[in-house]
Amino acid sequence: MAATDREMNPESEKLQFRLDVPFPSPRDASIALGSLSPDREPRKGGIHKQLMVTDRTLTVRWSADEARILRVSVNSFLDNLSLVLETMQMFAPPRLTVTHTRTRTHTHTHTHTHTHAHAQLDPERIV
Repeated sequence: MAATDREMNPESEKLQFRLDVPFPSPRDASIALGSLSPDREPRKGGIHKQLMVTDRTLTVRWSADEARILRVSVNSFLDNLSLVLETMQMFAPPRLTVTHTRTRTHTHTHTHTHTHAHAQLDPERIV
């Protein structure tokens, strides 16, 4: 007796959802993965969630038996992701940004360079 598609691949009958979250760096993506990975699904069955990092992108894949279970899991994950992103932004090390450089040459053949810099969070870090 030949196996049906459902018997061969039971995942094909499940609802699927994929989320790709780009980060400014691979390190940031790995930090987010480490923060979000410990959260297991509260239900024992009906849903499966897989997290992985490729380069600077965190990818999350869900498969679920029911739309309601999938919706609850995705919404919960998005709440946790939002908290992780806010925390990373709050505790991110400041990046030095040069805002103005001016060079003046005097008759004494000295060159003075005045650089005004201030620490600022990189706007790219806000995802």
